[in-house]
Amino acid sequence: MWGHRLIWTADAPSWWDAAWAGAAGGLKRHGRDPEDRPDTYLVLADRPDVGLKLRGQKGEFEVKVRYAARDGWELWEKVPFFQWNDLEAARFAALMRREFPAGAIDSNAAPVDGVKVLLNEAGASWWEVRIGKTRMQARAGTLVPASFAGVDPAWLAEMVTTAVGGRTARSICFEAISPSPGAAALPDAGAARIAGYPEFL
Repeated sequence: MWGHRLIWTADAPSWWDAAWAGAAGGLKRHGRDPEDRPDTYLVLADRPDVGLKLRGQKGEFEVKVRYAARDGWELWEKVPFFQWNDLEAARFAALMRREFPAGAIDSNAAPVDGVKVLLNEAGASWWEVRIGKTRMQARAGTLVPASFAGVDPAWLAEMVTTAVGGRTARSICFEAISPSPGAAALPDAGAARIAGYPEFL
């Protein structure tokens, strides 16, 4: 899926509060509420093209890999890991496009623990970060104001507020099957950073 994410790390854009309230109302009409949960990431110092995120309560995780970037859009693949063994370790290495030191794979380990071992054995620079997150996802036609130029109402849209390292950030992301040059010309977009989560963190 292609994604176009704008992140405001300082002041919120002038339209944010009204758009957030409108998005919450749109979700409510579909019987849903904003998600309010923390997320934990393993951040790789030299790999803004890879995101590692814990999921669930049993050490499962997912890998997001960026394959291309064009006109502010990024092409990502998301791959979940629910167990850990030699095959899953090889799949992880292929996604990372690198060789890891040979060694025994503990098939009883949770996937995230197995990944940490591989990263440590490879001498990779990484750290764990936990962020607070409130998120809304829906069709763009449900979530964002109709006055926003260049937004296809059929896209998937996401609005998020995050708290990390004592700072609050706000982001809006659009996902589509193909990039749309010049799309999503939102007000105050010039103050936003265009980046995926791995690069932002």
